[in-house]
Amino acid sequence: MLDSRRNILAVLESWCGIVLDQLGCAAPQRTVPHLARFLIRHVAWLTGQPSATEFADEAVGLAGEPRRIVDPDPGILQALIRQCVMEGCNGTISASPQNLKGKGSTGGSVNCSVGHSWRMHELLIPGQLKE
Repeated sequence: MLDSRRNILAVLESWCGIVLDQLGCAAPQRTVPHLARFLIRHVAWLTGQPSATEFADEAVGLAGEPRRIVDPDPGILQALIRQCVMEGCNGTISASPQNLKGKGSTGGSVNCSVGHSWRMHELLIPGQLKE
């Protein structure tokens, strides 16, 4: 678990460093909660960058690493199923844990039964999937 926390800290610091270099804002404290809040404040900027997919893949990976330590059998996780958010669509959105895993630089996805699809970095954009 300590290795996982070190990995999380290193990845968050790396992405915060990119934001700091480009935007010149004040650096957050070097703790996971502070770094994560800092990235959340700048997520709109991050998702507009060419590396948005890589950011999304790493964010998903960060969440999955401690989850795999606590529960190494992901087969029992349930898929999120709900009505598609696209106006006039009668399809359902299925976000299974397997689909949410990053697949190299392409990332995972959330899909609608009718064919709508969102890449992981698109899900980080506020308001992309409305409740």
